[in-house]
Amino acid sequence: MIADDHAEIGPETCELTTPSGVITVSDGEASVNRFELPAPGTYHVRVTGHGMDAAELYRAAESGSTDFEDAQFQADWALLQGRETYIVRLWPAT
Repeated sequence: MIADDHAEIGPETCELTTPSGVITVSDGEASVNRFELPAPGTYHVRVTGHGMDAAELYRAAESGSTDFEDAQFQADWALLQGRETYIVRLWPAT
């Protein structure tokens, strides 16, 4: 196992069964990423997260303005891009 001493959540490990061998991950917006696993089946999944303060920082930016055209809001928004990240590791369960 790879240690992640700076993770703010996790590592949490669970099992995922994928009959198609394909998983999709969304960022909560319109962006969807598709990943093809080596084969259909059951996998162990371990997730760790970083930058979990992004939601709090967004709320702070939003308290000043919710106008996406506002220069300060755009500057605050730009600082949040890529801040919240997750590492997902998968390996066959059998």
